[in-house]
Amino acid sequence: MSHALILILTFLIVFSIIASSENFVEAKSMISPLDQYLQYRTQYGKDTAREDMMDNQVIDNSINSVEFTYAESVLPPKHGDSSANTILIQRTIPDDTKFVYHWEQSSSSSGSEYSSYINQPITVTFLDEKITIPDNSASQKLLDRYGILLSDEEADWGLEKSHALLETMETIPQKTRDQIQEQKGVTSKWILSDKHINNNIKITKTDSYKTVEISSDVFESSTQRIALVDDKMGKYFSQRLHHALIWFVTDEGTDYTAIEKILNERFGVSTNVIDYTKLTQKTTGESEKNFQKFNPLELVEIINMFEEMPSGFHSIDGLNYIVRRADGTTHPLYQNAPAVSWPLVNPGYMEFMESAFTVEDDYLHKLIIHEKSHFLWEHLFSDNLKNDWINLGGWYKDNHSKSGWATHKTTEFVSAYAHLANPDEDMAESIAHFVINPDKLKSRSVPKYEFIRDRIMEGNIYIPTIRKDLTFDVLNLYPDYIYPGKIIRIDILVDGKKNEEKHGTIEIELSGKDKFQGAKSAYLRLLSEQGTYKDITLLPVDGEIGLVLRGNVTISNNSKGGLWQTDQIVISDQIENQRLNGQNDFGWKFFVNNSNEDITPPSYVKKSLRLTVHNDNSLQSRSVQSATASWRVENNQDIKSCYATIDHDEITSRSVSEYGEFDSKTNTCIVNFKITEYFRTGNYNIKQIVMSDTAGNYSTVNFTNILEDNTIFIRTTNPDVNYPYLDTENISITANPTNPIEPNGETNIKIIYYAKDDKSGLGHVSYILRDPQGIQHNFYHYHKNFHSLFFDGNPSDLARYDINLILPEGSAPGKWSLIQIKLDDKANNSKSYDFTELIHFNII
Repeated sequence: MSHALILILTFLIVFSIIASSENFVEAKSMISPLDQYLQYRTQYGKDTAREDMMDNQVIDNSINSVEFTYAESVLPPKHGDSSANTILIQRTIPDDTKFVYHWEQSSSSSGSEYSSYINQPITVTFLDEKITIPDNSASQKLLDRYGILLSDEEADWGLEKSHALLETMETIPQKTRDQIQEQKGVTSKWILSDKHINNNIKITKTDSYKTVEISSDVFESSTQRIALVDDKMGKYFSQRLHHALIWFVTDEGTDYTAIEKILNERFGVSTNVIDYTKLTQKTTGESEKNFQKFNPLELVEIINMFEEMPSGFHSIDGLNYIVRRADGTTHPLYQNAPAVSWPLVNPGYMEFMESAFTVEDDYLHKLIIHEKSHFLWEHLFSDNLKNDWINLGGWYKDNHSKSGWATHKTTEFVSAYAHLANPDEDMAESIAHFVINPDKLKSRSVPKYEFIRDRIMEGNIYIPTIRKDLTFDVLNLYPDYIYPGKIIRIDILVDGKKNEEKHGTIEIELSGKDKFQGAKSAYLRLLSEQGTYKDITLLPVDGEIGLVLRGNVTISNNSKGGLWQTDQIVISDQIENQRLNGQNDFGWKFFVNNSNEDITPPSYVKKSLRLTVHNDNSLQSRSVQSATASWRVENNQDIKSCYATIDHDEITSRSVSEYGEFDSKTNTCIVNFKITEYFRTGNYNIKQIVMSDTAGNYSTVNFTNILEDNTIFIRTTNPDVNYPYLDTENISITANPTNPIEPNGETNIKIIYYAKDDKSGLGHVSYILRDPQGIQHNFYHYHKNFHSLFFDGNPSDLARYDINLILPEGSAPGKWSLIQIKLDDKANNSKSYDFTELIHFNII
């Protein structure tokens, strides 16, 4: 056995090295951790660590740490013992000696751990049988109850569309005109349009009534049709018409009384919290100062996503409130969380941070359903159902894990978070994908998809559909459905004396024989015992994809010493197939030998915050003001960064965040915000500041809790409060394989769209493509005005923008879709244009 191991190690040493730092900077030449390990073995006369223990029964303390894990460790350890199948030789570390760690494991690949499930297109067959629509004078009832006049001036409404409109209106709790004396007069005139209208509805107000233009698209699946899907008969319909009518009933989200009525009567929840201190007494213990009203558009999104869930899940005992944290602030317990659910307290509630609503719509929709699913887990699901889900996910209790859970599976999860956390989070993530993006759940785990379909949704499914003109085909004779290989080797080198900064190198090797089992990157978060961390990306040492990946990290000499851990390594290939490795799937030792630890975070000097505003003369051609926030810092050893968020008083505004500088002479953080003429006039508030030092310690100060003057008034000359406009009627996509004779997935994509803004001009643009496997590919479009402070040109002109990109070799063959474009302007207004319609298919 020792000779075979020597051959393996000798073979691995011949790999050439291209190092990747935490900032993705390549190092031209250095000795790899594996080379270091072999040098130590040669220097001290030992062939392998296994010989040390098995043959000589001696542990050489001059060499650091080696582990060998038997392949049987892919099975869950007994009684939470993660080292049940591991041989560990641990050595003491002499002063000022490099730390070297080596781990390896034999591995085999089989079944779904080797390859993703391959999605097949769903076949929908509409039957001749139709659901009878009664001739019940729907148009007259719409006029009597809601003051709605259906106008045929552009297109004939007909019985089917008028009935669908009436039927859907009656599902929305709202004030109706029941009294005879009220049943007079027209409050709104409705016109059918064959255009693709944003939000499917356009409302124009006049002194006497509203004119409503509604897209005929919303009626295509508004009436339930009988269909066969995968040889099962059911009702085929969507909630697209409902979502358009919510926009009307709530006056574009601004009628809080109408919104509250819908939330109360349809979903059993409220946004009106009388006493926040009482509500949060068992969670975060905060007052109303930490919270604010929802932005109107946010509540519309929440209502629409609640409606997408099955009717049996609309109102859930235990979910009583939804609340919104103040703009520009993070959660006090979960700093990076966009939303948090509290199903174990009474009353139960969901809380959303501003960050939940600044991302793309697809993410927000999954987030809303994810958070509500926690209440299903706690209040509706039986212990038997939970236990079956736990077994399906390979979950077992593990005292060494931060969450108390671990799984022996490295694939079959829709996200890294689902794999990292626990069965409850895994279920919430899976349900969210079942509704919003079922193709990804199916490609990751058909058994989980079928479990949710059959055990939770009673056989009902969702089918996302996209306009045909926003889809394109990718051809590939050699598709890559194979997950990156399993980790079979880890080598770690930490170099640096006790009083010097440490330079760490991490190298992993994956099982496999060809590029299909290789990876383009691996990601991990390296955590100290203090909770400080470094995010590290490992890149292939040879080429753009490979089986050996390496990354570098620099750790300050005053960072927390001791063992630094990681609880997950996420390995991705070029088309986002991922293998998720938990802490029991690999061996790990990363030792930092620091003699000058700094574990005290910097702290804010009370009442030192100062706000000023002055003209910025660096841009002579345009009017720019600089709003400056400054504050003094205690425990200011080696301050690395200063960060602050500023927010306007208006609910519809978004906060702005900036990094600043630290003046070591005055112990002061200084953050500047550039305010152009297009920003809102009014009071701006510093909501939160964050300070961090080179040791990785950081502290957050939330000024909603502090009685200090954190407000400054800023006057601007040309405020822009409207989001950018996208011509949803005029988007085109073409796709051509780069190798048409033998297509390999590499595809030239050209997307043309037209956009404008009323004042400040178009800024950041992002878009999402979804492949047949449900994997989403996020891109930015770096047009000429993407980064600039001001727009070059006439912002109000509807301009053409061309996107050109190349999908990589191995891209999944089949139908791809453009599911969203998100536009930002230069005044911090943004709008996501979502092109997905969720079709419900309910088994009869």
